[in-house]
Amino acid sequence: MLPEAHRSGTLTLYRDFGGLADWRAECEIRLDCVPVDASIFYHQDRWWLFYSPATSKITKQSHLHVAWASDLCGPWVTHPANPVRIDRQSARPGGQPVIINGRIMLPVQDCSDTYGGACRPLWIDRLNDREFQAEMGDPLSLPSSAAPYVEGMHTLSGCGDITLFDVKRIDRSLKGLALDLRRSLGGYDRE
Repeated sequence: MLPEAHRSGTLTLYRDFGGLADWRAECEIRLDCVPVDASIFYHQDRWWLFYSPATSKITKQSHLHVAWASDLCGPWVTHPANPVRIDRQSARPGGQPVIINGRIMLPVQDCSDTYGGACRPLWIDRLNDREFQAEMGDPLSLPSSAAPYVEGMHTLSGCGDITLFDVKRIDRSLKGLALDLRRSLGGYDRE
């Protein structure tokens, strides 16, 4: 498990020691910056890590970085072309990469209107230690069963024959508006 914890300043990989009830820190993954929404993937005899840097709100929503390692706990080598993609519609990772019809598909968040406004497939056609080439797919539709959480999709991942997705609803109550005001004044940053 690789939970989001950029506020701690570290990215920690956890191992399950007991049927999903006993998680223990395995190692800290060290990169060129503190990552957000890191997604890990094994491909062509190495581990690949896709992430966005937590250096600013803009980079968190619009920059895609890549790193690789021979061993899951590193050392990790950052891609020389980082950021390999700059685009608010298709750079922030949003789930587990998979291979579909011979192509790597990385779910990414479309943050063009709002953080986690939608998920899109990013189809990666070239991934090696010198090159990265990808094209963005159309936004994925939310299933009708997601109602009333229809104001965005943050994550898409597969787990066997189960598909997991994380959706959102914007809280327009007075409490929600107060939280938005605190965020805009710099007192709380979720993005």
